[in-house]
Amino acid sequence: MAPSDVIAIGQREVSFWNQLTGSINYGFDFSSGNTATTSSLSADVAFRTTKNSVQLATSSQFGSQENAKDTNRFTFDSQYARMITNHWLAAGLFSLLKSNQQDLKLRSTYGGAMGRKLVQTDKTALTALAGGAYSHESYVPQPGTEPVHNNAESLLGVTFSTFRFKTLNLNSQTLLFPSFSDPGRLRITSQSYVRIELIRNFYWNFQVYENYDTRPPINAPKNDLGLTTSLGWTF
Repeated sequence: MAPSDVIAIGQREVSFWNQLTGSINYGFDFSSGNTATTSSLSADVAFRTTKNSVQLATSSQFGSQENAKDTNRFTFDSQYARMITNHWLAAGLFSLLKSNQQDLKLRSTYGGAMGRKLVQTDKTALTALAGGAYSHESYVPQPGTEPVHNNAESLLGVTFSTFRFKTLNLNSQTLLFPSFSDPGRLRITSQSYVRIELIRNFYWNFQVYENYDTRPPINAPKNDLGLTTSLGWTF
């Protein structure tokens, strides 16, 4: 390997558990004016070798407000990637989403894709993905509609990450799911976060997430957009 091909050098731990990296975040807000409370909890863990990487992440948000419907949202995301060459990779994903904002009891998505690293430096990475996916959806029953749906979809996506001076970390991922089963329907999932280190291993986290559906199969909101702020710890 030529010296110009080396992006970063990291210590290889002997124990499997010592090779795991991850974080835990918690945020809570309260407003006395309208007796509104919001709570968010999330965690992620990753394992990486020279050619393989596995990432798991989960989050839960809950909101309560006087004279308004409570909101709750749950996500679970898992991704596996294997480098084939220095620039090409194969990836698989599995995710779960529950959102009463969109009357979605549960959506499970299974996908596979090929990816190419468009940018890879010691601080910044940009990867494009293309493949296919299958989703199973269960909505809150409504008169005259079918609450359960299965979809064959294509998968397009981009992931971006960068950090500066070990104190600022930016990560973003956007996935598009154009439907084969329901031509014209498009789902978009996006999540981005900025982390600023406060003291060693403790940080402030600002996250934006969105799930957009151009044509929900039932009469439900198209968009589920949210912002969360939290404090976190990395390991």
